[in-house]
Amino acid sequence: MTRISKWLLYIASYKWAYLLQCISVIIAETLRTKNTVPGLQVILKALLAKRYILLVLLVMFLVSWVIEKQITRVKANTRVKYEIEDDIIGEIAISLIAYMATVLTITINLYGILLTVALFVAIGVVCDKTDKIYILPIFFLRKYRVFKSGNIKIITKMSMDRYRLKLDETPDGIPARELVRNTYLIID
Repeated sequence: MTRISKWLLYIASYKWAYLLQCISVIIAETLRTKNTVPGLQVILKALLAKRYILLVLLVMFLVSWVIEKQITRVKANTRVKYEIEDDIIGEIAISLIAYMATVLTITINLYGILLTVALFVAIGVVCDKTDKIYILPIFFLRKYRVFKSGNIKIITKMSMDRYRLKLDETPDGIPARELVRNTYLIID
């Protein structure tokens, strides 16, 4: 997986965060201008006041949606025969804290936006440099599980028991896609 592919996968992981941030921006701006304009005009004024931020967030949401659709079309390039030892839900939970932090830090003012962008880029750089793409929220939100076998990470929608059963049924290994070194996505 190339660096660009890892970043695209990272960007797609925040699909719902972009939508939540849009809602947050609209609500905050609406509350700020509520006393000056009555009714539906308040929301329209909020949309116009923050149109560039909202446009960027909506474009990111749409790009994420396209990337996420491409994940479902991925083809196997190898087969895995690893006996899994344990799941690694703890590492994924830590990444969800960072995910929520980016959602909660955006505010209407410039400092909130800069903090959100800085946090987003910093987390992206860490994921890119460490090749820990298995902790990205996109897998958790799509109900994937992550198992380990030594230093090997296996991302699958199967339960641990189902994976072991399928491994016994297919002696040549389960079709998978190697995402980065030692990280595999099981193709169901």
